[in-house]
Amino acid sequence: MASAGAHLRMPAMNRWPLLGVLLVAASLLTVAAAEDATDSLFADLQSAEALYRREGPEAALPVFEELVEALEGTGEVRSKAVAIGFLGEIYWRLGDYPQAGEYLEQALTMNRASGDRLQESKTLNVLGLLHWDLGEFEQAQAYFHEGEKIAEDMGDRQLQGPILNNLSLVH
Repeated sequence: MASAGAHLRMPAMNRWPLLGVLLVAASLLTVAAAEDATDSLFADLQSAEALYRREGPEAALPVFEELVEALEGTGEVRSKAVAIGFLGEIYWRLGDYPQAGEYLEQALTMNRASGDRLQESKTLNVLGLLHWDLGEFEQAQAYFHEGEKIAEDMGDRQLQGPILNNLSLVH
């Protein structure tokens, strides 16, 4: 009579396809786990934005700071750029213009590097508003023009409208 584990023994050359299947399955699980983490971070970003819109910058500031920290090292450049852009907008609304400028410039650089034209245009608009508040009208106008051009090139009228409105502030 054969031992209980004898039927599990395979000839050596038949084990390799099974090993390949196990490696592929393991890598698919890793990809699925990474996608779940990405989906979770995206949901966190949406929740943080909703909190900001609903309760204001003071309530959202710590949430966005935690989110930026959570996005460190994930490879989620676009999500991180969006979160950093929101930090810039929050600091602008709180009146901390130097901190706002640092975050917005960082977000702008990341948006350009990732090719995210929509976020680039949005960030340029907020930079324009920041410089308008500082009385730096020529700089504000330059940011608004650049953001508006991107929105026009994208055919995004919903984005273009508010930027044109903001541009009228400096004319």
